[in-house]
Amino acid sequence: MTENRKAGSVHTRGAVNRFLDLVERIGNALPDPTTLFALLVLAVVLLSGLAAQFDLAVAHPTTGKIIEPVTLLSALINLVMGSASAKWALMAPVFVPMIMLLGYPPEITQAAYRIGDSVTNVISPMMSYLALIIAFVQRYVAKAGIGTLVSLMLPCSLTFMAGWSLLFIAWLLLGWPVGPGAPTSLAVGSAAP
Repeated sequence: MTENRKAGSVHTRGAVNRFLDLVERIGNALPDPTTLFALLVLAVVLLSGLAAQFDLAVAHPTTGKIIEPVTLLSALINLVMGSASAKWALMAPVFVPMIMLLGYPPEITQAAYRIGDSVTNVISPMMSYLALIIAFVQRYVAKAGIGTLVSLMLPCSLTFMAGWSLLFIAWLLLGWPVGPGAPTSLAVGSAAP
C-alpha cells in the first residue's frame, strides 16, 4: 500500500515542486565557491554590457521619468558580493547622483538598494552564514547542499522581492516621506542663486 502511495505521489507532484527539485539538483552540482564567484562576476559584467546595449531602463509610473533598475541590480550584485557596506560603497557614488538628477532624493535610492540587498541574502552563495546554514540543514537532510538551500528559500525570496517592490511603489505613489524631513522628490534643473 505504501509503495502504491509513493508511486502515485511521484505523478501528482506539482509544477512548482518539480521546479524546486530541479533547482536543488542544479545547485548541488555547482562548483566550489571560488569558481562560482568568478563565473558570477563574469556573468554580471556580460549582463551589464548587454543591458547597456539595449538601453535597459524603467519608467516611473506617474512622472514617466526613466529610473535605472537599482533594486534589481542590487539583488544581482548581492549574489556575488556578500557585504552590504561594500556594495553600497560600490553603487552609491554612481546611483545617488544619477537618481538625484532624475528628481529623487538619496533616501529613495537607499530604500531601493536595501530592498534588492535584503531579499537575496538568503539565496546568495556569498552569504557569510551559508556554510553554517547548510551544516544545520545537513543534520536533517544528509545530502543537502547549496541547491537544497536555494530551492527551499527561492519562493520566499521572490515573494519578498515582489512584496517589498509593490510596497515601495505604493509608498512613492502616495508621496509619503521615507524619513523625517525627507522629501519624495527634488527640484531638478532649478538655478542656484
